[in-house]
Amino acid sequence: MTTRIGISIKPNSPSALQRANELKSWLKKRDIDAFVSSFLDIGTHDLDHLKLMVVLGGDGTLLHTAGHLIDSDTPILGINMGQLGFLTETPLEDMLKTVKRILNGEGEIETRFCLEAEWDDGHAKVINDVVLQRYHNPTMMTFEMYVADQFVFNLNADGLILSTPTGSTAYSLSAGGSIVHPKLKAINVVPICPHMLSNRPILIPADDEIQLRVLKGKGEVSLNLDGQQHALLQHGSQVTIRCGGQFSLIRLVNYSYYRTLRNKLHWGNQYKDDL
Repeated sequence: MTTRIGISIKPNSPSALQRANELKSWLKKRDIDAFVSSFLDIGTHDLDHLKLMVVLGGDGTLLHTAGHLIDSDTPILGINMGQLGFLTETPLEDMLKTVKRILNGEGEIETRFCLEAEWDDGHAKVINDVVLQRYHNPTMMTFEMYVADQFVFNLNADGLILSTPTGSTAYSLSAGGSIVHPKLKAINVVPICPHMLSNRPILIPADDEIQLRVLKGKGEVSLNLDGQQHALLQHGSQVTIRCGGQFSLIRLVNYSYYRTLRNKLHWGNQYKDDL
């Protein structure tokens, strides 16, 4: 079977398109079939039996692309053309060198779990987070949370973030949540501006089912999924979140999660030996 590689880019980005075509030409010289697509159109392509999906962009581009590859066997390589790039950590200048090494078998695949959310009339799988929050109303909302059928709290807040370890460096981090190593199978529960300051973030086992029940508030409540899907809930609505699905990233064998944190978050670099 001919080796096929997908190249996903941010829409309306001439620089990303230029570099993607450069990679496509480089692959063609090596008798490797490749296609280039914006992440908006990636779902129109045949994504079965892809050896690799290369994403040129930021973490948002990778998230959009990975949403089409949940539960597939295709690993994703992120090439950073964005800002921080926790998922797209390979520097753009290393693109060809990294792809060559991976095709030569020098890559390691890392599988990460997703979350599955169900609500009144909807269902979705997410990679980063499920966020329950007040919509346009200026006042706090009230909701309660159950974990594995056990009551946890009744909370007045602007909302709640439920994030995977992958999402722990996204919105969850901005809201004061912990950074969670991707090898941990845990869900980060982070209140957004809680009325009681004693309501702090908590990690719970990813295998425990979570239920959120909207109790009261002024106006509608918003459910945001990876910042890409959006649903409006009414008071009395219930959202069920559980571990569901997975996707795969591929990195070079010398990849270090701690080095990524150190470089992206500008932590102290006193020890240079592993850089």
